[in-house]
Amino acid sequence: MKILNWLFVLILSSFILPGNALAHVALIYPVGEETFQAGNVIIIQWQTEIYHGPSNWDLFFSSDGGSTWESIAVDLQESQMTYDWIVPNIDTDSAQIKVIQDNETGSDYPDASGNFMINSITGIEISEGILPDFTVFPAYPNPFNSTTTIQYELNSPSEVSLRIYNILGKEIKTLVNNNQIPGFKSVVWDGSDNRSQVVASGIYFYSLKVGNQVISRKVFLTK
Repeated sequence: MKILNWLFVLILSSFILPGNALAHVALIYPVGEETFQAGNVIIIQWQTEIYHGPSNWDLFFSSDGGSTWESIAVDLQESQMTYDWIVPNIDTDSAQIKVIQDNETGSDYPDASGNFMINSITGIEISEGILPDFTVFPAYPNPFNSTTTIQYELNSPSEVSLRIYNILGKEIKTLVNNNQIPGFKSVVWDGSDNRSQVVASGIYFYSLKVGNQVISRKVFLTK
């Protein structure tokens, strides 16, 4: 009988004690111990472990092991379980990503990665995998204080996204997000964000994703 009582207490404690409680959201990638190059685009992935009804997702980034957090994206749709994030141009061995299940009613539930490493870059072009089937040209003018033109060339029909990110990897502006035919393309960025508000002076990345390949470059906004 004493053994049965002990087993009952042990099982009950696994549901009560916070350290043993089931997760409500699980961050799948990154998990920690990875090494990323600044300017690369990685796909943050997560999943629901316990469903609580209507909710959305908030994403955060820390460069100091979770002591401070910067917002990456807020109020992502409940059905969205991935986010393309451009790695910020910093050197750190204690970067973390956190996802929060932001419930409309009740508590919010977070999950965070372990520490991973980011290596900063002095160059501005990064590509993944085989040689890309497209070309990205330097923005001009660069630096700029009003508008800058981003040009690229596609060699085949492709699904294309062109986005602006700040140095923390937070998306600032979506310039292109559609399927495009081959040829030379030209897009103007006026230094505004997705809310049509002009952003602060500083370093930004423009990142062209064609299919599963990405090239990113720096652009400097001055005022």
